[in-house]
Amino acid sequence: MVSIKLEEFYIHPAILISIAGIAIILILTIVLLYKKNKNVNQKLVGEKDKFEYYQKEVQNLQISTHDPSKIFSKFELIVKTFFKEYYGLQQNLTFLELGDKFQKKGKTLHMKFCRLMSEIKYSGETIRNKEVKQIIEAFSKILLIK
Repeated sequence: MVSIKLEEFYIHPAILISIAGIAIILILTIVLLYKKNKNVNQKLVGEKDKFEYYQKEVQNLQISTHDPSKIFSKFELIVKTFFKEYYGLQQNLTFLELGDKFQKKGKTLHMKFCRLMSEIKYSGETIRNKEVKQIIEAFSKILLIK
């Protein structure tokens, strides 16, 4: 028969309190990390929803049969709102000013797009479907790298 001495299992109360304290801290840390992760996931879902909104709006403009100048005006608003939301740029900036900001940030594709928008907008010529399709395709590339 095996005999067990109870003295072998005795743990000093100070050690028990320390272990309990560490366990509580670990549990609280896990709970806090879980909540933070949940908040981050909610923000990511919100960002994804906003991004999908812009993609859908651009797709709708691509198939739109409205007058090219009306499509351009709506597209301009969508683009400026996108740049405001994602890059913190003021919505009242001209496309040349936006292009300069992007050039300073090293975003060549964005800068070229803004300059193209400015050329089309201020050329004095009637906006054609070909130009609208060109700028929508250019913006779609920006959406892909976002």
